[in-house]
Amino acid sequence: MPHRDEEIALIDTARAELLSLVTHELRTPLAVLSAYVELIADAATGVSPASAADLATWREAAIQQVGRLNLQIDSILTAARPGSSLPLERAPMNLGAVTSEVIREMSPLLRNHPLRWEEPEQHIMVLADQSRFRQVLGHLLENEAKYAPAGEPISIGCWIGDGDAELYLTDDGEGIPREDWEEIFEAFVRRTQRPATSGSGIGLYAARRLLVAMGGEIRIEPNGFGGSRFLLTLPLASAPHGILPS
Repeated sequence: MPHRDEEIALIDTARAELLSLVTHELRTPLAVLSAYVELIADAATGVSPASAADLATWREAAIQQVGRLNLQIDSILTAARPGSSLPLERAPMNLGAVTSEVIREMSPLLRNHPLRWEEPEQHIMVLADQSRFRQVLGHLLENEAKYAPAGEPISIGCWIGDGDAELYLTDDGEGIPREDWEEIFEAFVRRTQRPATSGSGIGLYAARRLLVAMGGEIRIEPNGFGGSRFLLTLPLASAPHGILPS
């Protein structure tokens, strides 16, 4: 029956979408873990010198990525059970501090780009699921690592906006064409400036879905220098003005 065929097609589409999301969720921590292993291997073989403190830091960071993989696998298994969904727990979160932590975790992937980021002196408290926000920011930083011009800086900043907290990411490249600003958030859409770059085209799609689930938003806008930037918004926590003294 046609109706039955349509139901089967919808199920197949949903399965394919879930598989793509799962694949991308695991790819980012694997990429970071691989980068740290390469750093440790280069130090061990004498390719590049490293201090004992560097080695200890890289080892700890690699172990953290293994833990991140375990947590994501647990979430995937939870979602696969009938009647369940991925856990989403919103709580007050220090936006600047968590952003700094994610940047440090992702630093091996970003090592070819100078980073312009200063953690705000005052604590910007937002209402978010911290693990999910880390995934969103990880998606965006991985995207920058792939597509920002080699050797060019990546800029990140956050502040209190009009009733929300805002965080931006941009680089000194030509940016995303305006006509692609919405399409880029659709599943399986990839930028074509670097056809050889591997990727599923699911990262920005997943980032938007996760952020919206937390009550936030993500969009692209001009960066004022001829390019474009990603702008994220998140609801402020219940503290006055979303700011706590540092």
